[in-house]
Amino acid sequence: MKALELKEVSYSYDGKHAIIDQISFGVDCGEVVSLMGLNGAGKTTLLELIATLKKPAKGQCLYFDDETIPIPQIRSQIGYVAQEVALYDHFSIEENLHLFGKLYHLQKEALEEQIQKLLKWLKLEGQGNVKIKHCSGGMKRKAHLAAALLHQPKLLILDEPTAGIDAPTAMQIIESLRGLSKEGVAILCVAHSFEEVLALGGRVIWLKNGRKHQEVNLDDVSINGKEQIKTMFADCI
Repeated sequence: MKALELKEVSYSYDGKHAIIDQISFGVDCGEVVSLMGLNGAGKTTLLELIATLKKPAKGQCLYFDDETIPIPQIRSQIGYVAQEVALYDHFSIEENLHLFGKLYHLQKEALEEQIQKLLKWLKLEGQGNVKIKHCSGGMKRKAHLAAALLHQPKLLILDEPTAGIDAPTAMQIIESLRGLSKEGVAILCVAHSFEEVLALGGRVIWLKNGRKHQEVNLDDVSINGKEQIKTMFADCI
């Protein structure tokens, strides 16, 4: 089943100059797709369109093979991790997660169980009482990811989830995303580096001037081929 399908999607802030220009691609359940491109290529705007925070000027975003699914139901099945960490500084990690869980209308016992499961899975055990303002960058990124996973979404959308953190913590997050994909979650991620794209595997789509410039399935490419791709698309890293 396709978790997401874009059909000739376009978007403009002023109705004249297209920020996103006739982009089409799909993401299957359990698939990983990375987006790359220079600043201004349209990556974040595209994610906001997919996350239903913006409405396409033209084209269509389809979710879960259903053309009639309403936006509230779409939002209940997707998780969105924005580039800026959207957590309350004066609350602890667990307090933030309880708050977001209530917004998702999760039952108290189920929410507590999910929080503890996510803290363990993201290697945050014993750190749930730490206030966000005292967390390291890596802890904040992990807590932000946990908040997006509380309701067990089928489609996870991430905008540079490893930006500003050390390499070992970044790889922990990458491995967590790979694990989610193996459980059937569709992953659409704006990558921070080509090394992270290689670690994620799956497909990579390069955006240029708001259009889909190139697409490669890394699972079908040899190690030497991956290095060639890295060189070929150096202007998009």
